[in-house]
Amino acid sequence: MKKYLLLCVALLSVLIVMNGCNSNPASSTFTSQLVVSGYLLTNQPIDNIQIMQTQPLDQPYLLSSAAVSGASVTITVDTTVLHLVEYATQKGVYHYAGQHIVTSGKTYQLRVESQGRIATAKTTVPDMIHYVQNRTNINLNGTDTVTYLGNEALLAWTPWARGLYVASFSSIDSSHAIIAKNFNNNDNTPSRVSTVAFNNESSAKVPWTVFNYYGLYSLNVYAADAAFYNYALTKNQNAQSLIEPLYNVSGGLGVFGSASEASVTVYVKQ
Repeated sequence: MKKYLLLCVALLSVLIVMNGCNSNPASSTFTSQLVVSGYLLTNQPIDNIQIMQTQPLDQPYLLSSAAVSGASVTITVDTTVLHLVEYATQKGVYHYAGQHIVTSGKTYQLRVESQGRIATAKTTVPDMIHYVQNRTNINLNGTDTVTYLGNEALLAWTPWARGLYVASFSSIDSSHAIIAKNFNNNDNTPSRVSTVAFNNESSAKVPWTVFNYYGLYSLNVYAADAAFYNYALTKNQNAQSLIEPLYNVSGGLGVFGSASEASVTVYVKQ
């Protein structure tokens, strides 16, 4: 499930933004738009394609009414049309129930139809990337170990042609303590996930600010298509100069993107 953690956080953020930015409470002719949030990962099945709809700003945001059930959702790759189905226990979340694994270099075209509304988007899946592990301090079941504010966590990966990357740093062990920081805020439950976007780089020093807990972390790097990268870039903005997230869906709102993922595990100790 770790590979979907970043994507679920991104999904929640985009839905909140869209709910507030695409409605006009003063208008009596509000028209609901389809909202797509979906990402394809190389060598993974097609899953977690979420179809929502915008709601008026003067009404409470309810997931039960925002989620779109019964939509016709298809993804075409080469000449094959894949018909997605909705999860029985997750309203508005669609997946492909057949045997298909996302392939790098292929173009996937999404089409969503619901109540006369049609939204489309496409993505070309990036090439695979691989980590070069350049740490030597290994002592926990083969996992790289770093000391907080001591020796640094470093990442390096094989580059790909477009040079767009999104990195995710996820705390995956809830039994470890919060790292005490004097940031003068009242956040008693800091986030377990942080993201950073990179352009035309093939290595990075992991900033200590992304580590809020001791213990195990999954460090993931995604070679991203433009839709995935642009959304990650606009998701983490300065509150003083906000712009709307960059979408790639025609006939609606949202993001349909793709990425190839590589990961390593790091243990952060005191």
